[in-house]
Amino acid sequence: MNPNNLLLNLVFIVLKNCYLCEKLPPLGLLPSLKILKIEGLYSVKSIGSEFYGSNDVSSFPSLEELSLVDMLNLVVWSDQVSSSTSSSSSFPRLEQLKVKYCHKLTIMPTRFPSLKVLEFEDCNGKPVSSLVENNLSSLTSIQIKLCEELVFLPRRLLIGNDILHSLVIWNCQRFEGFNPDQDLEEEEEHVQLFPNSALYTLCLFDCPALISWPDLHGFNSLSFLLVIGCKRQKYISSGIECLPKLEYLGIGGFSEELDSFPFPAANINEEGTAVGNYFPSLSLLYIYGWYKLKCLPHQIQYLTSLQTLHMWNFHSLVALPEWLGNLASLRDLEINSCQDLKCLPSQEQMLRLTSLQQLKLIDCRLLVNRTKYIHSRKSL
Repeated sequence: MNPNNLLLNLVFIVLKNCYLCEKLPPLGLLPSLKILKIEGLYSVKSIGSEFYGSNDVSSFPSLEELSLVDMLNLVVWSDQVSSSTSSSSSFPRLEQLKVKYCHKLTIMPTRFPSLKVLEFEDCNGKPVSSLVENNLSSLTSIQIKLCEELVFLPRRLLIGNDILHSLVIWNCQRFEGFNPDQDLEEEEEHVQLFPNSALYTLCLFDCPALISWPDLHGFNSLSFLLVIGCKRQKYISSGIECLPKLEYLGIGGFSEELDSFPFPAANINEEGTAVGNYFPSLSLLYIYGWYKLKCLPHQIQYLTSLQTLHMWNFHSLVALPEWLGNLASLRDLEINSCQDLKCLPSQEQMLRLTSLQQLKLIDCRLLVNRTKYIHSRKSL
């Protein structure tokens, strides 16, 4: 296909639900194309040279966003093969790449010199590690969901990386963590010399094979941290209690072998308050328990700036602690799926929560049945 003058000006193309299409047109020849979305082309099994159009010129010279979605039978996406006399490369300006619901895709290009945003969801997952490894110097946001074959990501993704802003790994059942073969002493020294100053979002959700996560000392821009449903976890990475900008913390759903929640320790003075900067900016805490836990982490009472507290799945918790009244800044309290919970704190302690605006009790059957007890808290 030789694009005519009309096609030369195209900047946005969507190919959607063309079920009988078996081969993609040579869209790489379009010099002005910036956004390309391909979705639901079930008959396409491979993407090759026909997609690029020529081996003698750079393909997709202006493309900034590329989406491949719901390509159920796509197995191979080949890179552009340059001729021996050409130094051309494909996708020189591509900044956003989204690959979703391409379950059979196992081979694809992994080098994109300008790539900033990578979203990979419900795919095989085999190419992900190479994609990340080969684009460390440019990636600012990574979101990986439902990728069964993902086992490790390079440790350099987090250690000493001043580019990456956001990392989300969601429901990757075989993900074990960040390459464990690096010498630990060397890593600790590297963290001290090159702290991560860019990352502000880190989410590890429902990764039951996760063995460990990095020491977060020096992650001074981190404001959102979520580590939930990682059932092999028996400890919390050290240093999170000192992070100066951490505002949102979602944590829990760890190993059911644990009898207590491994919440970061606090240094307490004679007055009963935390010494030093103990979660100095934390305003939202979502905490998830498991069957063995009979009490909340007592360290929560020292979170003086906490405004929102949501607790889930503390199935063996019978009574909320009296120290809950210490949370003077608390505005939103939600208690969900605590099946054995019978008692709120005393009326005296509940009245100390002068900032409380919202109270939700969800699936706490024994507590809900004690209507006389709840109604006696007139202030609520």
